[in-house]
Amino acid sequence: MNSSSGVSCVTAFAIMRSDQVFALIDCNSFYASCERVFRPDLAKTPIVVLSNNDGCVIARSYDAKPYVKMGEPYFQAKDKLRRHGIMAFSSNYALYGDMSERVMTLIEAMVPATEIYSIDECFADLSGIQENLTQFGRKVRSKIFQCTGIPVGVGIAGTKTSPSWPITRPSACRPRLEVWSTSPIRASEIGFCGTPR
Repeated sequence: MNSSSGVSCVTAFAIMRSDQVFALIDCNSFYASCERVFRPDLAKTPIVVLSNNDGCVIARSYDAKPYVKMGEPYFQAKDKLRRHGIMAFSSNYALYGDMSERVMTLIEAMVPATEIYSIDECFADLSGIQENLTQFGRKVRSKIFQCTGIPVGVGIAGTKTSPSWPITRPSACRPRLEVWSTSPIRASEIGFCGTPR
């Protein structure tokens, strides 16, 4: 999530005031991020998380994605993981549930209303928030990361179906994903991301 001097892709929107505003807040590589919270020494080590009984890969950190496919059987991937220095973790659903609850509790304290969409995603109602929404989105990201160690992406729009596309930008942009706005909300909202070196 740290800045780099790589090529950046910038999207800006001239947007108007709208009464209804939503954010989709999505934890980045959630299971892998949870494992890194308790293993800070692995901050720059690629990680995969395995399914029950270590059957197959169910989660990957961004730096593991070029080498391992989602759903790839572990017994087939073992040599590849070793070759690329990728650490494999058995799934720990109790940990992921606890970390999800912490993230959602923080979000609920910052916005008027929330709707949990999955273990690592929720919609937030931003209606009535008067400050610049891009800055508010960054504040949400910073608060969550500071309190839990989990990096998140934030998409902002006038409907619940619109915010998801910025969070699912091509993987080259995702490591530095910040805050994106996609529909008529307020003037001068800017979202940006950058490709890593």
